[in-house]
Amino acid sequence: DLEGVHPDAKIIIFTEPHPHFPVGLTHGAVLTKVHTSFSQSSFMSMTAASMTSTTCCKLVQGGGKLSSQLDDGLPTAGAAGASVPRLPRTNPVFNTAAQFGAKSNRPVDVSGSVCLRHTFSGLIGDKFLCVTAAGERGRYAVGSSLGNVYFLDSEANAMLQVHTHDSCVWDLSFYSKYEFASVSEDGSAVEWNFDEASPEAIRAALEDVNGDANEASLVQKRSAILGSDVYCTTYLSPAVSPSATFPDSALSSASSSRSPLISGGLANLCRRTPAQAVSQSQPPSNCQVVVAFPGTTQVVVGGGDGSLSVVDVNDNTSGSQIVRTLHDHTRKVPTISVRDQNSFFSGGFDSTIRGWDHRMQQSRSTHTLKLKNYVTGLSVDDVYLAACAGENLYMWDVRKLHEVLGGFPQAWKGLSRGIIVDSMSRQVVTASPDGVVRFWNFV
Repeated sequence: DLEGVHPDAKIIIFTEPHPHFPVGLTHGAVLTKVHTSFSQSSFMSMTAASMTSTTCCKLVQGGGKLSSQLDDGLPTAGAAGASVPRLPRTNPVFNTAAQFGAKSNRPVDVSGSVCLRHTFSGLIGDKFLCVTAAGERGRYAVGSSLGNVYFLDSEANAMLQVHTHDSCVWDLSFYSKYEFASVSEDGSAVEWNFDEASPEAIRAALEDVNGDANEASLVQKRSAILGSDVYCTTYLSPAVSPSATFPDSALSSASSSRSPLISGGLANLCRRTPAQAVSQSQPPSNCQVVVAFPGTTQVVVGGGDGSLSVVDVNDNTSGSQIVRTLHDHTRKVPTISVRDQNSFFSGGFDSTIRGWDHRMQQSRSTHTLKLKNYVTGLSVDDVYLAACAGENLYMWDVRKLHEVLGGFPQAWKGLSRGIIVDSMSRQVVTASPDGVVRFWNFV
């Protein structure tokens, strides 16, 4: 009585491999392998060898919702059976440490389920260190350990590959679809622009997924040497300069109305304007990450000592002015993600994710999520927060931070900084030092 299945079809289900199963029975059959691991987590993963439709890919993984470890007054058994103390409900701290290892007796619910949809690998031996939106939704740029920048579409197709540095590319920031900045282990912060003489070739190269278009040339426009590792960079929001526009049909050189570029490293926080003016200041601690608040002249800097510094880099000042310093993290902060003008999230080597409201005068976080591993990557949009914690992918609904929405344990190898979430396409993209860019779908 199965719809779409021939009445003479044979359906064979095994709960474990059979050593004497006659292989001839599988001739012309559709094989589906299901791997359950409820003894280790609350996720069920499935790989379907011949199921390639979007619907199947989105539903290939189900899992019970992961409950928060808020306090009832009773301990919770972790992955190894150890007791995990719960916290009082009055404390806005959510302990998610044991959620990937806890058994779940709840019915299977696909909400929050995450599945691996596509993967991409670059040159042999090339490790991926960062990923960002390449000027528009659906295009991504990935920085690598060999100094390359890979441009990918949302289906993991390689669109373009350029060599920007002779050392690691730690971070990327895009001002537009055709102009971006990269910072590197070689101590430089460089702004790039595709060849202005051939805009048609640029568009053809960026929009071609088969590699048939002519190669577009990349031109170095401006650079600054900070003298040591440069870990992070960001453009101030174009909304700071309302007259700044960058239409597709005019790939003109930067004007004085453009947003300045902010870069940070071990020794300096550097602000460079399109008019070539450069100012440097000494941050409270070496800069691990810098992110701009949209529509303002302020950035938030994560420090190697665990501090968070809100810095005003207004053009009218001779240097950068520290507006506020936050000290809730106890170890270095390698990742920050800004949600809007008022709120942002930070992740640290103290294994916590902290939420902040920029409007509040008190220098205390509004939310704290406790995990078991270093938090090295964060991405937040209007609805979802995604995190790299150790080798695990976590996800939350920002409106319900008291419980983990979903995730994927042992998603990659090594500590990953590169992650970006897009709630409109229900996609998370991660770039990790095992040399793989992964495209995840979630329900």
